[in-house]
Amino acid sequence: MTRNPCIPLAAVIAVAALTGCGGPVQPSPRTSTPALPGVIDPDVGGRIAFVQPRSSVPFATLVLIVRPDGSGRTALSVGNLSAAAPAWSPDGTSMAFQGRSRRSGTGIYTTGVAGAEPPRRLSRPKWDTAPDWSPDGEQIAFTRGRSVRSEIWVMNADGSHPVRLTHNRAVDQEPDWSPDGKRIAFTSGRDGNFEIYVMNADGSHPVRLTHTRPHTPDVTPAWSPDGRRIAWSSDVSGDPEIWVMDADGSGRAQLTHSPGLDAGPTWSPDGAWLAFASARGGDTQIWAMAADGSDPARLTSADNPPSFAPAWSARGGPAPPSL
Repeated sequence: MTRNPCIPLAAVIAVAALTGCGGPVQPSPRTSTPALPGVIDPDVGGRIAFVQPRSSVPFATLVLIVRPDGSGRTALSVGNLSAAAPAWSPDGTSMAFQGRSRRSGTGIYTTGVAGAEPPRRLSRPKWDTAPDWSPDGEQIAFTRGRSVRSEIWVMNADGSHPVRLTHNRAVDQEPDWSPDGKRIAFTSGRDGNFEIYVMNADGSHPVRLTHTRPHTPDVTPAWSPDGRRIAWSSDVSGDPEIWVMDADGSGRAQLTHSPGLDAGPTWSPDGAWLAFASARGGDTQIWAMAADGSDPARLTSADNPPSFAPAWSARGGPAPPSL
């Protein structure tokens, strides 16, 4: 049987990006690096959603939202669900996420960011994860399946007309739509190691972009707002780090070089910054850096629970309820 190539990097990220539950990430040695609100100008635009454990419910998570400088923390209203893998609608007014409950398993939900309505479940199977909204807001791509077999699907934003895009006896997951809506980047273990692929939005013409050695997974692809680059997480250097490449797979560059976890990149609306999860300051928290890897700054406090799976909105949208 083929070894699941997702281990170890995606297992570290999975607490928020894939499963919505799990154990704590092993921290790297604690440093005195403080949070640095104000380093990133709030006028950069958008807001950053991320995931933290629910202190009152074991193995449950919730979605929090901050401004680009780390200030103004608020919570997404998700009821009693364990929520993970947040994905903003293009206009910033709604959030898709994977929600889990004991009764109905894990599925894709949407809710208004302002919290006026309860979350609405879009998918009925018990293991749908990792949603991503199309740029026109009309569709949502997501992962269906678990363990050693999953596929990329797409459905209308109201949950209707689900269509399977990939057909492999392996793991295909973590779809990320290109800004022009014509292509989808995703992670696949179809060739024995988790690598980054791109396919047309209808599932045709998949192309492998990364080619790393076995057991060094490349995961969590994220298109830049101009569609010219893709950031992703790779274990190829021995630690999970953030990398970036041109959209055709050329011009690869390592952006982070810190001990421990750096994973789950997401772009600012102007493409000048990347937010990501990092354990460089102790427990895993949300950090941001310039798109060339310079000027790293922590956005969430080390006094908070571990934080994962950041998602930067393209627009501001309404404010959710305050904590």
